[in-house]
Amino acid sequence: MKTEPWIILTDRLGRDVRTPTESQIAEAIRDLRVHQDDGEHGIVSLRRGLDDGPIWLIELSNRGNVTYSEYKDADFEELASKLVGESLGMLDIARRFYYLLRGDLFALSACQWNRKEK
Repeated sequence: MKTEPWIILTDRLGRDVRTPTESQIAEAIRDLRVHQDDGEHGIVSLRRGLDDGPIWLIELSNRGNVTYSEYKDADFEELASKLVGESLGMLDIARRFYYLLRGDLFALSACQWNRKEK
């Protein structure tokens, strides 16, 4: 039996949206950029995964940096890879989030990243 992946968007205030739309992702990204000086609420993330793993995670910081991580397990303990993009434009940021939303991991990995940390 094949398990369907779940997808969760977490906005800068920590609110989760299950199976978000592209417009909900765009709004969360815009909201973070508008409030980028709010040091307490500085991350938007999108998680995609299966109940037993793997988990794919993309995070945007209020500084404009994007981190894409893949975990082998569902508990975020066994990091398989981590890519970092710095000072990206809004279109590049949104594109990365949309790739993960659609499950296009090949396109997401093929994006230009500043560095690989694992």
